[in-house]
Amino acid sequence: MGKGEPKFIAVHGWGDDNSTFDPIEKYIPEHLSILCPNLPGYGGLEPPSEWTVESISKNLVKFLEERTDLENKIFIGNCFGAVPVLEMLIRKYISPTKIIIIDPYAFIPFYFKIFLAGKFGERAYKTTFDSRIGRFITNFALKNHRTDESDLTKSFSKVDHDSVHKYLKLMSKISGPEKYKDINVQIKILYGENSFGAVKKSAWILKELWQNKANLYQIPNSGHLPIQENPKHLSEIIFKNE
Repeated sequence: MGKGEPKFIAVHGWGDDNSTFDPIEKYIPEHLSILCPNLPGYGGLEPPSEWTVESISKNLVKFLEERTDLENKIFIGNCFGAVPVLEMLIRKYISPTKIIIIDPYAFIPFYFKIFLAGKFGERAYKTTFDSRIGRFITNFALKNHRTDESDLTKSFSKVDHDSVHKYLKLMSKISGPEKYKDINVQIKILYGENSFGAVKKSAWILKELWQNKANLYQIPNSGHLPIQENPKHLSEIIFKNE
């Protein structure tokens, strides 16, 4: 997206594909552009050969290296998309100048753990996300964490549910954020004003983890989808001084 220098690389979250970032396209400065890859198993791509962080990280790096120089880039990770970015960083596959994390999870909240409870969890996941009625009910139940115009479950209508569920399992096996404590790069942490409590708690956990290396920004008039719900304000923070 954009017409200028490919300075940004943006990784989408758990339940969506690279179209996540479409709402900010019109706010990209003319001298910049963003490369938005799909993670393996999303956007019609084949799932990873192995469901490990290492395999996904290497797959993503290979995809990116075939399309751009990875030096001096700013990486954006939305929701659980922050995890592949941080994992690539601690493995020294990338050396970004800055990282931007949007509405992150630093831990697996209880409501996601339900979907990981064996066969019951798989059925609960399918009922919630792999069903038109389930998505409608879930989106309605979460109305306090979105704007009236946005839909928190719409993106699940187009995903490969087997891959999405396996990603959630993989995320649950990753140890806490302490493993990322020693990263040496400036970080912006953005979260929606009305996002989930677990997200807000996660944002502060990460701020405390990285101390003065991280700056925290609350995006007003938005819930868990600040990219969709307030793209102008969010873009002002992302592209400031770039």
